[in-house]
Formats: sequence, C-alpha cells, structure tokens
Amino acid sequence: MLLPYTRSFFTYRTLYGRITLCDGVNGITEVHFGNVNGAQSGNTNMSGTGVGVYAGAAPKSQPSERTNKAANEIQAYLSGKCTTFSTPLELHGSNFDLLIWKAVQDISYGTTMRIRDLRTSLKANNISTSATHIGRALNNCPCPLFIPIHRVECEAGTPLGNAHTINIYRGLIQLEKRFAKK
Repeated sequence: MLLPYTRSFFTYRTLYGRITLCDGVNGITEVHFGNVNGAQSGNTNMSGTGVGVYAGAAPKSQPSERTNKAANEIQAYLSGKCTTFSTPLELHGSNFDLLIWKAVQDISYGTTMRIRDLRTSLKANNISTSATHIGRALNNCPCPLFIPIHRVECEAGTPLGNAHTINIYRGLIQLEKRFAKK
C-alpha cells in the first residue's frame, strides 16, 4: 500500500528485478522491491479495498523526473558505478525513526554494522535505545536502498529483514562488497 503523501509511482525494471519508486511533493517517499499492489495494471487504488486513503487525489502510475533520476541512480548503483545517491527523499516517520535512518546513512558503502554497534554509536551521542527499537525503526524505513538498511546486521551477522527482503538485502551487501574491492 502506498503512503498518503505519495503523488505518483512507477515500476522500473533492473537487472535484479523490478523496483517501484514513489514520488511526493519534495522527494522520493517510498521504494518497493517488486510491483506495488496494482502498479503493474496501472490501478491507482493501492489499498485493494476500493477505498482511497489519500488526502488529495490517489497517486498516479506514471514516472516523474524525480523517479527517473532515482531509477538511473539505482541502475548505476547496481552496476557498481555509484556508491551514494543524490535524489532527494521526502521521509515521514517519528523523530526517532528519522534519527536512526540518518545514522544508517553514515554506514560506508560495502561495509556492514551490527545492530549492537549502531546502538553503541547512538549511545556515544547521548541517544539511549534498545536493539528492538532500532530494528523497528529500520523495519519502518520507507526508502530502503537510499537509506542503506541492508548494511545493518543482526547479532548473528545476517541482514535484518523479513522473508521478502532478507535475500534482497543479502544480495545488495554482496554486490557492494564485490564492487568495493575493485
């Protein structure tokens, strides 16, 4: 389901599968691996219930200048030609979520950080939290890849994520490590 501040979305094909990028007023609002429910058919009712939850008009399935730029940056990233992104993001979350997402953006390309080490670095900046709260904030991240949550690992050394994303995150970090060695 798309967030209520998404104005348009478009699904792009990459060498590694489809990725749906959502655009808001000031930046990319969401990134989805695969199609968003209804995106392939062009259906703008993303909730699947027949009832829109949008303050204004339902988002349109159409590319924008910003989603095209983001898609080009993602293609460059996937081919090892780009290690950072410049496409603006329009992030909506709690102050705590935003703080965690900012900390994750500081993790270098091709490296990983255990959740306990992220917690320690936050604590050094007078931010006390638990691994559970960090994990929840990462799970709430609407823009994976642009916010490299795939670089955060659980204590067992595997990426955080659910059944749908864990293999994607594992693949992204392997890709980064391969290109970082060149």
